[in-house]
Amino acid sequence: MEFFAVDHDTIRAELMYLESLGSRISGSKSHDQLAEHVKQQWADFGMRVHEDVLRFDRWSMAAENPDGLRLKIDGRDIAISSVFPYSGTTGPLGTEKQLYRLRGPIPRWTKARGGIAVVEVRNREFPFDAAVKTWDRARAWGKTTMPLLPATFAGLGLARARRAGVEAVIFAWRGISIFNAKGQYLPFTLPYQNIPAVFVAGDDADLVLDAASRAMRATLVVDAVIERDSTMRTIWAAVEGNSAAHETVLVVSHSDGTNIVEENGHVGLVELARQTVARPLARTAVFVLTAGHLRIPAVTDHGQATSRWLRDHPQWWAGGPGNRHAVAGLVIEHLGAREYRDDPLKNTYGPTGNPEPELL
Repeated sequence: MEFFAVDHDTIRAELMYLESLGSRISGSKSHDQLAEHVKQQWADFGMRVHEDVLRFDRWSMAAENPDGLRLKIDGRDIAISSVFPYSGTTGPLGTEKQLYRLRGPIPRWTKARGGIAVVEVRNREFPFDAAVKTWDRARAWGKTTMPLLPATFAGLGLARARRAGVEAVIFAWRGISIFNAKGQYLPFTLPYQNIPAVFVAGDDADLVLDAASRAMRATLVVDAVIERDSTMRTIWAAVEGNSAAHETVLVVSHSDGTNIVEENGHVGLVELARQTVARPLARTAVFVLTAGHLRIPAVTDHGQATSRWLRDHPQWWAGGPGNRHAVAGLVIEHLGAREYRDDPLKNTYGPTGNPEPELL
């Protein structure tokens, strides 16, 4: 068996490059810069690089506008943990309305008509094997939390809130430290909601819930902008096999992400492409760096962002007359991820020194 190796300096240089780019939200300038960075490297290897330009309406918060996201109650500034992506916008002046506390898993949104609804979102612990089974039951993982799940479930109510005439929604986190809640980019699987929403956590969540119980007023600013017909691009290239070229191996990652772990899979894509060009495999290798992982509804109505590439290019994988047949797939994500442990009771969030468990 042959092993590919990547030298330490190459990995370090690529991670430093990601750090310099910062967040690479779908369709942003930094997102496009990473796609171009990988495209140029593949081209330097002699690969013919293809581009699929994907068009969508892009929602974003202007990083250069520090006043574009804020919450104030009774003259006091409240820390916003994160904004709900593709929720909505208030414009620069914001919205000043009464707070309404709504309880229960299915809020009665009509109670907050014309105001700002405040809803608890609980990041509950659950047995990991309830969601994902392990091959070896004796080594099953223990309990875990996954903020993406409760955030997504909560977000499913925004359409009903909008139809009920609610002006905005504040989600108050429970079961999560302020450090883990800070800067989360979730959920990212829902369509544009057309109603502004934010998350608060910790003491600020307590304050907001109390203020809503007392029917106080608040001013919320979510000065997001929507760029119509924005673009992002999936890039891909193939290295022909030398004996079974009709069979393909798909090697996939995605280019959009929020930090140097999510997503750094391009490091593997580039290095595997480099070594495959130098020493072609028996089968054809198809390298795909997809766009849209953080804006899945813009590229597909099911599955992941890669589903769009699969739909658009069946000739490289689907088999049958005129098509090549994929016999294997490799998805490269979150290289070198180390585990962080969240303790809501102690309000701490930090590294454990262990590898981060991954799902296969």
